[in-house]
Amino acid sequence: MRTYLHWDRARATDPLAYARRTLANLRIDTWRTRRREVLVEPGLLPDEAVACGADRAADRDQLVRALALLPRKTRRIVVLRYLEDLSERQVAEDLGVSLGTVKSTASRGLAQLRTALGEEQR
Repeated sequence: MRTYLHWDRARATDPLAYARRTLANLRIDTWRTRRREVLVEPGLLPDEAVACGADRAADRDQLVRALALLPRKTRRIVVLRYLEDLSERQVAEDLGVSLGTVKSTASRGLAQLRTALGEEQR
């Protein structure tokens, strides 16, 4: 598709080389999007780093599942407030709700997350 869209440019030079370069770039793009880097703490042995990465992935999965249980509005407020680290005022302006709504909804959302995560850990 990329070669077809720029065929005039490819035809003006070397079409085969252009197509090869396009395929190489697509493959590199695929590697970049699928690559998963796991940052580890300095001083950990490779086996400890793998275990640490697995623990983090499990924690993240557990958090995502708990967030999915929240109503949409509550989830948006909790994510913006605590994961994106926005202030209550910024969240209120972004979502077009009052400051009090953000405070009360965030409080209820955190309580629901604590309950959901507490039940999953048992």
